[in-house]
Amino acid sequence: MRARALAFAALAVAACSVDIATPPIDKPARVERGAMTPDCFVAALLERNLFFVGAGRDEPGVAPADVSARSLYFYGALPGATCASCADPACVAGGVHCDGSDGVACPWWACWQDPTLPPGRHVQTFLDEAGDDHDVAFVSYDMWSSVIASEDHERMLTALREPYYIARWGEDLRFFLRLAAKRPNRRVILHLEPRLWGIAQQTTYAPERIYFDTRAIDGNECDNVQQNLAGLLECVVLIARKDAPNVVIGLPVVPWGYEEDAFTTTREGFDVDEHVAQSLGWLAKLGAGAQPDLLVVELAHGDAGATGEALWEESGLDAPSFERTMRWVRAVGGALHQSVVLWRAPFGHMQLDDTCGRYRDNREDWLFDHVPTLREDGVVGVVFEAAGECMTRPATDDGHFVARSRAFLAGEPPLLCDPAALAP
Repeated sequence: MRARALAFAALAVAACSVDIATPPIDKPARVERGAMTPDCFVAALLERNLFFVGAGRDEPGVAPADVSARSLYFYGALPGATCASCADPACVAGGVHCDGSDGVACPWWACWQDPTLPPGRHVQTFLDEAGDDHDVAFVSYDMWSSVIASEDHERMLTALREPYYIARWGEDLRFFLRLAAKRPNRRVILHLEPRLWGIAQQTTYAPERIYFDTRAIDGNECDNVQQNLAGLLECVVLIARKDAPNVVIGLPVVPWGYEEDAFTTTREGFDVDEHVAQSLGWLAKLGAGAQPDLLVVELAHGDAGATGEALWEESGLDAPSFERTMRWVRAVGGALHQSVVLWRAPFGHMQLDDTCGRYRDNREDWLFDHVPTLREDGVVGVVFEAAGECMTRPATDDGHFVARSRAFLAGEPPLLCDPAALAP
């Protein structure tokens, strides 16, 4: 199980009929994209017109005032019986009693809290904190493999055909959305299924050929969407618009979906522009330009010193470099008319010694040093995250990340949009 700093274990099941009924909520009016630029649209959705830098909500060594966004990562086991209360002895997930009687944390995300509180209360607390202290709440919702209890890539796609799993997934999605809707004035970016879309892209050039039974989802929002992967994306957007207009849908876009990783490959003759063209062809069929509110691009798999990947050079297209990465990001976001959040930026820096928790990397410093470049390339924020147990973290980096983030916030974070364009 991942440490709490990385994972708030996810996934309620349809059988887990948590009482999430609420009095009527005065939901905020949804901002329409209209003729706004992508960045202005995101600024209007978030009600925040500043570039943001984030880290995990419970990341040791990072205080709320040190960043302008905080993130959660949902992943984990499923309850196998009705869980009206975490304290109910019948509420068991992954063989663990969620009332804490086993001496270990319950792997269902809604019970990672005092079990006497209503399930999911910590999510609402998180949203309250985001609104009060650092404005942007960012939730990575990586639950599909847990619904089907399999990490096998082929199984992750074939299970989309099975109504039983779709119903469980849809119930859990609605549970999260309705929790978020209880805080209608708090905006949250929902980073939806970080791995599923890239795995699908690796499997087929035609997302429309991956069947998805939208009819299995409770409610009628998805009755008229396509029964395929593009329909899945549209279905999620429709449900979110109805249940939680304050939720901003972020579609994961990965550089490793087409043949090889555009950011890290060292293959001689690699053509980044061809990679962009092939990636865009798949994303366009998925509806990536029309359905989500923004794109979330996975930047790294961990610190370079730990993964063995080459350190990125400043420029050049023939080897891993910042120029090549941003060329890919700029081209994909620009073609789809979407703003981009960079996710999973590593915490490593070059003054470390390549030991557990202290691996070197040069991306953190480059990102902080080149925020104007990021803005020019359509990036509206960066979320830092350690991608594994032994990766560099703020608690082990000699205070480097916190110092850089505090200096950034103490300066003048760039605007996302001309304020005049946001005037009513």
